[in-house]
Amino acid sequence: MRKRLVIALVCAPALAGCSSDTFTGLDWWKRAEIEGNSTGGVIPAQLVRGDVQAAADRWCDKYGRVAKITFNSGQQDASVVFVCVDKGAAAPPPPPPETPPPAAKQPAGPPKKR
Repeated sequence: MRKRLVIALVCAPALAGCSSDTFTGLDWWKRAEIEGNSTGGVIPAQLVRGDVQAAADRWCDKYGRVAKITFNSGQQDASVVFVCVDKGAAAPPPPPPETPPPAAKQPAGPPKKR
């Protein structure tokens, strides 16, 4: 009886790490904060409330850049991914100038006699 109890107590911590659930697995120690660097980051699902664009902009502002959201599924339990871009590159490029349609080509050949 004692032998089984000792084996169970020794194996319990190892088996607890095999669980895939976030709260009982190995990810229980992670904090709910934005993870990233000067190129971008991920806003975890726990923080996806309110204005995620403003939160991403605050993160990128530490590096003198602005945020551009690259993935937002809109679901409640999903993370938001963003990249930090230079302030001049954040604006979309201007549309190309409109060009008139090409003129109809005249058939080549000698002029017609009248």
